[in-house]
Amino acid sequence: MRQAPEERVRQRVLALMIEKLGYPKALLSVEKEIASLRRVDILCSLPWGEGLKALLLVECKAEILDLLAERQAFGYNRSVGAPFITLASQTQIKTLWMEQGRIVSVPFIPSFAELKKYGTS
Repeated sequence: MRQAPEERVRQRVLALMIEKLGYPKALLSVEKEIASLRRVDILCSLPWGEGLKALLLVECKAEILDLLAERQAFGYNRSVGAPFITLASQTQIKTLWMEQGRIVSVPFIPSFAELKKYGTS
């Protein structure tokens, strides 16, 4: 059975996160349902009190990453509240966050250890 291009991106990103960047499988949710029957492609959460706190929302796209993809991810994040957002396509990765009132981005996914420092402070 052939995978859709977006699913190939999602599987590639999951493998990268788990195998190379140290994200624990137990803290990753795939196709996590959020408000309004929407689904987040990948959500990494941290244990927080009696539950979990969102750390990183990942939105996967089959095509190029554009302003529309960013708006969609930020819209999803209004329900999730993750401090970091990653957009991933077949050819590009972009991780975004707010820093001193402005959006900052890097062209990669930071490691779990790097993001965990910020998520627990």
